[in-house]
Amino acid sequence: MSFLIKIFYLLLSISTVFTISEYFPDAMTDAKWYSALGILIVVIFLLALYLLNYKERSLVVKYNFPECIEIITVIICTIQVLLFLLARLDITPNYQHTYGSFDTVTGFVSCISISMPLGIRLWIKMSKWKKVLFVICKLTCVMAIIIVESRTGILCVIMCGLMLFFRKLNTGLIWGILFFILAIIILFVFFKFESSQGRWFICCMTLKMISQKPLTGWGINGFEAHYMNIQADFFEKNENNENYIFADNILHPLNEFLNITVDFGFIGLGILILSIIFIIYINYHNRNEDICLGIQILVCIGILSMFSYPFDYPFSWLMLVFSLIIILKRFILSHSHLIGLILLCFLPIYGYSFFNKLSYILEYKQLYNKASYGMFDQVRYRYEQLYPYLKNDPRFLYNYASELNEIGEYEKALSVAIECRKILADYDLCLLIGDIAYNLNYLSIALMKLRKECNLLEMSVG
Repeated sequence: MSFLIKIFYLLLSISTVFTISEYFPDAMTDAKWYSALGILIVVIFLLALYLLNYKERSLVVKYNFPECIEIITVIICTIQVLLFLLARLDITPNYQHTYGSFDTVTGFVSCISISMPLGIRLWIKMSKWKKVLFVICKLTCVMAIIIVESRTGILCVIMCGLMLFFRKLNTGLIWGILFFILAIIILFVFFKFESSQGRWFICCMTLKMISQKPLTGWGINGFEAHYMNIQADFFEKNENNENYIFADNILHPLNEFLNITVDFGFIGLGILILSIIFIIYINYHNRNEDICLGIQILVCIGILSMFSYPFDYPFSWLMLVFSLIIILKRFILSHSHLIGLILLCFLPIYGYSFFNKLSYILEYKQLYNKASYGMFDQVRYRYEQLYPYLKNDPRFLYNYASELNEIGEYEKALSVAIECRKILADYDLCLLIGDIAYNLNYLSIALMKLRKECNLLEMSVG
């Protein structure tokens, strides 16, 4: 059973990093998510069977599952870096994918940075040629982070070095923390200073959102639905504010902790903090190499979460789950039958929901392609049938409203656009609503929309 789980982990990790498919609306990110979730169904089933058949005496049996995962992940991340470097050197075509098989530097750096602690503890067991190869892999990853000028990635590299250094010395924790804080100040104050100013402005606007609904937050995807309104209101009241140069189409606060607080308030943030405390508590007197590795991975994920949005990509979730499994191994195994039963009960519900959503999203992509070639009239009935199932997908709603506007169905287009507006606030949607309102001769509404919600448009694109 453990061998099968390793094989499926290999497939799962490959799917989260390399999968690209034009059959999805987003050829890169959607493809990674749906392929990974499909494989995850099989992994959950195998894991549930393993836990249900687990014997307590197995606790003392040695196993190399974490070591196998480390080797697989290091190899996959190194291949990702090589693809990036080959494309940068114009040796291989990049297929319009600037960062290997990722569409943004965030996804690329998250993949590499989280893998930095992996394999280091296996150094003693390696033969001489394996050590040389391992060093080359790690240096190649560090070089890629430097090339893309990712300050967050550099911080992860520094933190990995500090954790290794002070673990060997077994002292100097305070000095390590001070050095890391100094590295943050240098990277974010003296390097790409304008970017840091933009991040600070977004942080201030996000804190303003949180102050309006501090306890329970704005709900799931609350930031995407409401942040641009907060930003627009700010600049409407402060037209000559020097921060106007940082106005843009912002869909994430560039900090996962702030994002959780916006969506779920301090209640959600409190639950997260209590979960971290629980993990520390149950492992405080039971630390070993596996647990130390899991903590190192969590530290890297935490650094990325402070300055980026790693959880938009499935690889970050995969490594989070892996780290939690090896940290909570004894707790999981001591409750193996209960957890296995819960997983088996959850699996049919998850599987049914997943395959339904997959079929809808694949069909939408086909409809989108046909509509793009002027065939919307032929597929309009399918848009109407998909609407109840994809009414929470802003891409579908925006495209549907846009196509309805093109063929003159302005009332229906406005209705769909308003539904989209409830879950997404961005400039393109605002322009679309203004255009529909103009076509309906709702001039006052059109002007109000363009002034109220899009007063930053010229500054963001001009």
